[in-house]
Amino acid sequence: MGYRRPKIKEELMINNPLITNGFKIEVVKMHKMLVTDKGVVNDYFDCEAEPLVKMYIKAEYRSAYSRLSGKAKGLFGWIIYELESGKDWLWINKARYMKECNVSLNTYKPAVNELCVSLFLAKSIYMDTYFINPRIFFKGSRVNKYPGNVVIKDESADAITIKGKQV
Repeated sequence: MGYRRPKIKEELMINNPLITNGFKIEVVKMHKMLVTDKGVVNDYFDCEAEPLVKMYIKAEYRSAYSRLSGKAKGLFGWIIYELESGKDWLWINKARYMKECNVSLNTYKPAVNELCVSLFLAKSIYMDTYFINPRIFFKGSRVNKYPGNVVIKDESADAITIKGKQV
């Protein structure tokens, strides 16, 4: 018999030992105005104040990540913390990376090369500066960064609409 997921009772999975009394999620109140046929509706919602990076979870990205070497995964993890909101590029301070992670240039070079070959990063015209692959990860809003690439997915027809035309 193969490996199977156990039958998990959600009601028994409520006491996460990693959540302590000191765990707080800071939020800011955001305001959204919606114009409807009934007039303007004011809506407020909580938005986490702490910055975050989004990882997109298609199986192909998970598979690409799982094939990375330990060196490349280590550099990728460090890069996640270095991203600036709304930017699809970053300068890697390799001296700081090597010091913080206790690695040599002989570890850094193949790791960054592997991330480029695997299309997590792409070289730019500047030294130690790379474009990130926003299909896989991004800090901020891809919708705001790439408004020309926004498509509306029609859930009912399993089709995608681009500027009013179904594709």
